[in-house]
Amino acid sequence: MIKLLLGVVAAAGLVAACSGKAPAADSTHVAQPSQASGTAQASSTANGSSTANASKAKAAGVPPAGARSSNCLMPPATCYRPSVFLSAYGVSPLHERGIDGRGQTVVLPEEAEQPGGGTVDIRQDMAQFDRMFHLPAAKLQVVNSLAGSASPWLAGGEEAEDAEVVHAVAPGAAITIVLVKPSVENSAADIAAALTAFLRLGATQGDVLALSASIGEHYLTPAEAAGLDAALRTDRDHDVTVVAASGDKGAASDLHFGSASPVKEVSLPASDPWVLAVGGTSLTANSATGAYTSETAFNTGLAVVAGPGSFGNPFVHPATGTSAAAPFWAGLVALADQLAGRPLGFVNPAIYSIARGPDYHAAFHDITAGNDTFVFPPATVTGYSAGPGWDPVTGWGTPDAAVLVPLLARS
Repeated sequence: MIKLLLGVVAAAGLVAACSGKAPAADSTHVAQPSQASGTAQASSTANGSSTANASKAKAAGVPPAGARSSNCLMPPATCYRPSVFLSAYGVSPLHERGIDGRGQTVVLPEEAEQPGGGTVDIRQDMAQFDRMFHLPAAKLQVVNSLAGSASPWLAGGEEAEDAEVVHAVAPGAAITIVLVKPSVENSAADIAAALTAFLRLGATQGDVLALSASIGEHYLTPAEAAGLDAALRTDRDHDVTVVAASGDKGAASDLHFGSASPVKEVSLPASDPWVLAVGGTSLTANSATGAYTSETAFNTGLAVVAGPGSFGNPFVHPATGTSAAAPFWAGLVALADQLAGRPLGFVNPAIYSIARGPDYHAAFHDITAGNDTFVFPPATVTGYSAGPGWDPVTGWGTPDAAVLVPLLARS
């Protein structure tokens, strides 16, 4: 198997994601992709009504007496507004300077969805997210050539989360969603084939690719892993940055195909040497000002994402886990690409150079608390502990983007 690259960097997963009530089947407007290109395009202000406007959003998720709130921003709050984590990680000063990702494209692989089952129209979802958190309209594109979906604008919670996090960090960047077939869930071979196809196609769509999916190395054959590595080498050779989530089960890989026995290992594609592997932390910040307080290693297995609302209000859930951290870092790379005036491509050497130099503690928050031991009764996978400098739990730490992004741009 491929030689491992553990936990290069980590990012927090506390960000408010929102989704409007899923459109009814008979009212859903779905743009058909171009026959020639398999591509559909829209901004987040595309036609289709949303279920709540900005004023309603202030009281979002207030259910009848006795019902549970669907808004994690309502007291007692369990998530942060985008403005809080943008301040905590030093992104806001970059936005104030006009460094917002304009001219860049972040590409996301997402599973094609069918109507029903809590799906949303991604255009309506993004439009509501933008209204609620005062963001500019998102520039969305869906590439449908791999999936051939009849409903390319329908999205599940993972797709909505990925797009919202990228857009919050790099609101000026375009977001291209490459759909893959639902059969990706059938087997490890299907996952490997879909990821490889995405890595090859995605590099033709933009300079930053963000993958929230992960699969333990033991699931793949050497040939399947080698195919992924070859596609990643090609992306590196074309100055494409690939960011991938390391998984949400701590020192174990995510469980797939009905497995109930966690395995201590790292996961592809994050473990490939040509990938910027992203882990997770739990952030504590001032909910009013966004002032950074502290962080610890994140090792829970639960990632709660946006879903359809109830009572006519948005459903605002925390976007957590490494699957939220990967699009966060993809957005940061888009900011650095804009500032540099060119695609930075394989950024790992620059990150290591910065972290080993005098600017380390200015460019990164060094996370020294927590561990990645994973408990899945009756099994316990003993992991590693965070500590000063690089460690296999939190890597080099989390960014102070106001310092790190300019350093990356000059690298």
